[in-house]
Amino acid sequence: MRIFAWLLTFAALPTWAATTVYVPEVGYSYAYFEIGHQGFSTQRGRMDKIAGNITLDMGNKQGTVNLTLDAASANTGWAKRDELLRSDIFFNVQRYPKLAFSGNQMKFVGSRPVSVRGTLTLLGVSQPVELTITQFHCGPHPVFKKEACGADAYTMIKRSRFGMTQFLPEISDDVKISVQIEATARR
Repeated sequence: MRIFAWLLTFAALPTWAATTVYVPEVGYSYAYFEIGHQGFSTQRGRMDKIAGNITLDMGNKQGTVNLTLDAASANTGWAKRDELLRSDIFFNVQRYPKLAFSGNQMKFVGSRPVSVRGTLTLLGVSQPVELTITQFHCGPHPVFKKEACGADAYTMIKRSRFGMTQFLPEISDDVKISVQIEATARR
């Protein structure tokens, strides 16, 4: 009888032994950017289209993140500025339609991922970056009725390192990139 009770207890524990692939859900996943404007304000915008996948092996505390952002989906709430961002002065979406992050050096504290190191590619230039994960949660998603994980993460870059130098220093070299992800499991 004790063995049966022990097996039931063990069966009720979460299983993290397998690697699970998660795909960002449209309408729940975005990338945001913040940049200083002439010392007066912080201008913000977002990339409305994000795709890719995240793999997690919670048992072995490993994971990968592969995300692409559609540069043409940059949206600051002002059409004139958005056109300028899409031009060859900034994102040059005709030549470089995507930004990409690929990371496979995930750091865990306990059972929670806290950062992932990888490479950001912007304007055809690849540079190492580290995403700091500030919020993380996995569980059954009430809308999608699937296993899901969500996270908020950010990194700071110098845009000049990617060749984006127009209007320096009036428009800051420092850019904060934040990502919010709700991703559902694909097995």
